[in-house]
Amino acid sequence: MDEGKTVGEFSRILDLVKGTYSINFAIGRELFLDTMGFGCWLKSEGRGLRGLAWHGKPNELNIGFRVHCSGRYRIQYDRGSDQFMIDPLSPECDLSGCLEAVSAIDSLSLVGSFDDPMESWSPASERNLMASLPGHCFEKLVSLHAGKSYSFKFVANRSDWLIVFADYELDGYGLSSEVPTKRLGSDCDLSDLRHHGHLTSHGNPPPLSFTPPVDGAYRFHVDLNTGAYAVEQLERTDWSTSPTGIVR
Repeated sequence: MDEGKTVGEFSRILDLVKGTYSINFAIGRELFLDTMGFGCWLKSEGRGLRGLAWHGKPNELNIGFRVHCSGRYRIQYDRGSDQFMIDPLSPECDLSGCLEAVSAIDSLSLVGSFDDPMESWSPASERNLMASLPGHCFEKLVSLHAGKSYSFKFVANRSDWLIVFADYELDGYGLSSEVPTKRLGSDCDLSDLRHHGHLTSHGNPPPLSFTPPVDGAYRFHVDLNTGAYAVEQLERTDWSTSPTGIVR
């Protein structure tokens, strides 16, 4: 971004078409360690959006927003107040509602190198959607082949890789790169997260990987409240106990 006339203020003017976007603010060109994170959306002012961002834990979401009117926009960041602004500049965007903040996760998809009927590496595919459970939890039952290594991430809102969850390898959580086979639900404690790791969306971590020991059905489970995640083998008699009750 270009530094403005006021010390600590930075801005960039971009031509944006209709669609959903995800941005972040990085210090010293460091994507993983020094991005400012999702922060908090403030009340929209006029045609623009306002928000606060700050550097903290390595699991802040990126800043998502939708553009409903193609045109020229200015993105500003003030390091003194940690406030960021997104404002339309084009006359054709002289309407309220040309910008919309993305402030919630309404769906989660399991996206990776899976076989049919899932759609490999497609974040927008309905086939990859996980079932929504109470308490911001999600699950998907998948049939896997023994000895085959599967790579995957979790993508929110069927977005084009804009809100992505994987295990952040530099946060000190998790003792190995193996996906945990212990089921982690909403009752997991800090020791579980320390041992097994937890999901974050900071930067764009590499995909997770899992190699099933035997053929069969496996349950992928995510708790977005804590970031806990797990893959567990299911016996056929366990399928009916799952809210989805189906292997896809």
